[in-house]
Amino acid sequence: PISQPQPMGESKWPRPCRPVTEEDGPMGGLTETAELRNPFEGMTADSSPSPPLPEAMRLPPREAQPPMPMRPPWGEMHPPGPVWGKGMGKSGPSGHIPCLLAEAVREVLPRHKQRPDGLFDGFYVDCTFGRGGHTRHILQQLSPEGRLLAFDVDPTAVAVARELERQDGRFRIAHRPFGELADELGDRTIDGILMDLGVSSPQLDERSRGFAVSGEDVPLDLRMNQTAGIPAWQWVEKATRKELAWVIREYGEDHDPLGADRIAAAIKVHQEAGRPARTTREFGDIIKSAKLNDDRGQHPAKLTFQAIRVFLNQEMQQLDTVLDAALHKLAPNGNCVVISFKKKESAAVQKFIREHEEPTSVFQRIPAARMVELFPLLGTQKPFAVNVPKEPIKPLQRDVQENFRTRSAQVHVLQKRQRYFRFYAEGVAAAEPLANRFVEPAAAPVFTGAPAQTTLPFSAAPAASPATPVPCPTAAPTAAPPLPSPSPFP
Repeated sequence: PISQPQPMGESKWPRPCRPVTEEDGPMGGLTETAELRNPFEGMTADSSPSPPLPEAMRLPPREAQPPMPMRPPWGEMHPPGPVWGKGMGKSGPSGHIPCLLAEAVREVLPRHKQRPDGLFDGFYVDCTFGRGGHTRHILQQLSPEGRLLAFDVDPTAVAVARELERQDGRFRIAHRPFGELADELGDRTIDGILMDLGVSSPQLDERSRGFAVSGEDVPLDLRMNQTAGIPAWQWVEKATRKELAWVIREYGEDHDPLGADRIAAAIKVHQEAGRPARTTREFGDIIKSAKLNDDRGQHPAKLTFQAIRVFLNQEMQQLDTVLDAALHKLAPNGNCVVISFKKKESAAVQKFIREHEEPTSVFQRIPAARMVELFPLLGTQKPFAVNVPKEPIKPLQRDVQENFRTRSAQVHVLQKRQRYFRFYAEGVAAAEPLANRFVEPAAAPVFTGAPAQTTLPFSAAPAASPATPVPCPTAAPTAAPPLPSPSPFP
């Protein structure tokens, strides 16, 4: 376990903590009512500007990190086992390779749970079973005492997971959204959790599901669980133009709000004319006619498909809920590993991190209300904080060659640790809302080029002074060329 920061001079930083044991419970001995004091109390101006990080949390400078030519050697951390690659991925026999498989699983399994034989004890969660690629890889590393719980709402994925349940007693599947993690776990504590966000490759490849833009006349469904809710084409017909435009802009065309409004208007025009779009081909053609082009080099309808899918399956709401539940259920120093693919997913993860970070000593003299504004965690009584031990892991060229869908993937590692700062009750009421803390400057500084009177238009040429006439250029006289000599040929 990572120790707390060491004391600095006369300051009152907390002493190094003892190793966390099973007797401490899920919060490492820290309860909801435990008194948390401010580590900055008593610090002087001569104190070090920031506490020294434990060795385990320190990262080498970026220039000292050589480029990695291949994936980290898995054998250094895990025992040799069967090769896990093509044909053993998230879609099983179909040949799909899960995105950043080894990197993500390596971050989920904590070192302190590793046994002398190289296998891992503990209880883990895979929030997105898919076809079991990450799940099977985790099971391969678990000891006989290790346990793994997976979530999925897709009936096809659950059927595959039920078969795995019968084969391996260490595994169990929950046919429910991963946003219900807290209800499923109850009082159980987990040692690591993995989330692979978005739609799975098998769902995209199965054209009858309607997840991908195609020229086929298949129903526009877009539901993860086709036994619940309504298909996308029914919702589109019931939604108003403004509701449809909001969804497209919020979850898809966020960089082009005018384009989102045009797409919604075009869909409703066809609907009012008695020609509603109910298949992926019809829907894609309408959007293409409204959007005309796409500056990302993809099908013009792709982001609209994505937006409606995210809305119908409540993907962003599920992510916000599961992140909070995961950090509550994680054991101290456990990792929550999130594989994101979209900018909005990464932004949601970053927002959660910001809301659960603790300040450094740079902020020691800031008033309580301002501390709560900058670090919202201090305005809550949550007994944990979030640490980011490394930058997001991004794919190498080799990963993209193996699986092109990996190109936009990022692995975020969120580590749960004990909270050091107390609850700033006196600052909660006085804290200003985030939106009110940004003001556009009333006046912008002067920005200009050369003074206007010294700039000449292109059509105006400087006139020659009459006192000094400009002579007309004349060519120097040249000698006449010599006559050619007579040719010996007729």
